[in-house]
Amino acid sequence: LARARARRTAGDLPGAWSELRTGLDAPAEYSIATTAAKFLENTAKDAPPPGLPARRVALIGADTLTFLRPVLRALAFRDGWWPVFYEAPFGSWRQEILDSQSALRKFQPEVTLILRGWRAAAADKVDAERLEADEMALAQSAAAGLGLVLWPGYDLPGGNPALRATLTEVNRRLRAALPPGMLWVDLAELQAALGADWQDERLWEIA
Repeated sequence: LARARARRTAGDLPGAWSELRTGLDAPAEYSIATTAAKFLENTAKDAPPPGLPARRVALIGADTLTFLRPVLRALAFRDGWWPVFYEAPFGSWRQEILDSQSALRKFQPEVTLILRGWRAAAADKVDAERLEADEMALAQSAAAGLGLVLWPGYDLPGGNPALRATLTEVNRRLRAALPPGMLWVDLAELQAALGADWQDERLWEIA
């Protein structure tokens, strides 16, 4: 990143882009990716660097996804394209999918990333059949007109065996029945791979 800044200061933008891409070739930590994204945004002024095709990317979910944008921008630049983002208003992701006139639909994304955790389904008693039916209705709607859709499985809560068992079963059914052309994102598998408390905010940078 230091070499990229030096190239920019010298007026050599092609060299700056090249140095930045080289710096992102290795797996990047969250802090490095966000720093690279700030460099990109400040230098490109929201226009893609020359030669990079723009792609419309929608971020929707039960929680704010703003923290993902810099990482996705940096990694997209590394891979040779430029994301133009749409982020759904907080808590509106279901309506955005189901409403044919929603801002999400009008945006016409080429890629849609959905993220929501187990709290979106949490209740004293969760009915697996009903939750699966609700999820499948959303997935079927999202499969039409939202580009490549990354559909997440539920992560699993700690200390609630009944809810864990229900969400594990829902994940199994959803993965098997997901509409063609959608990509399954296995949050429970990622959660297990970390081997630590998924709810520890200090670990999100590692994830």
